Amino acid sequence: MTRPGYAIVAAAIVIAAALLVSTVAPAAAQVLTNVPPTVISYYGWGTPSSPLYPSPGAGQVPYTVEVVANPADDGVPTVVDYATLNLTGTPLTNSSGGYVATAAPAQVSSNTYYLTFYLQVPSTASPGTYNATLDLYYSQTHITSSSSGTTTTVDYYVYTDNITATIYQRPSVTVLVSAPAIYTGHAGPLVVTVENGGNSTLDDLSVSVQSSLP
Repeated sequence: MTRPGYAIVAAAIVIAAALLVSTVAPAAAQVLTNVPPTVISYYGWGTPSSPLYPSPGAGQVPYTVEVVANPADDGVPTVVDYATLNLTGTPLTNSSGGYVATAAPAQVSSNTYYLTFYLQVPSTASPGTYNATLDLYYSQTHITSSSSGTTTTVDYYVYTDNITATIYQRPSVTVLVSAPAIYTGHAGPLVVTVENGGNSTLDDLSVSVQSSLP
């Protein structure tokens, strides 16, 4: 069994699947005994530095999973291949309307990857927190040498975890405009007060004021 992007230099290929569930933080040392090869360090709308708070009708919104890939106990690198997000039972769908979204990894540091899923938040969705199943596929390539030659073994794994996605309430906005009597040739203040009476964050607010005054 081979996969695109792998150079298999010998005949022996061993394929293994393991279910790994742990929340142990990645270690700094190179000897990583009992440290899992992959750790989910963040998941949510947007990115860790720029979170988003989509409400019903938001349309297509990026949902990011951050993965830390630790080497194996013998120092072999862990390669993040891709991930799927099963949204069955939620009002969310992938960009084409299905309930399984797929993402390829984007490397953001030496061993950290972003996997971005583009999810549809329909206008008919109810605000709330929904469960989804993440399957993260990764691999490790081991090379051994002996008197008979060199053997390359590629081991494939899947990490499964339950994560959540929250659909937020729409902000509840009220606008109050107050102005004194303004006389010809004089200036006066026009005060526009915008209040968010809801319990969710109001982002990207702009106010435009028009008047029939000359």
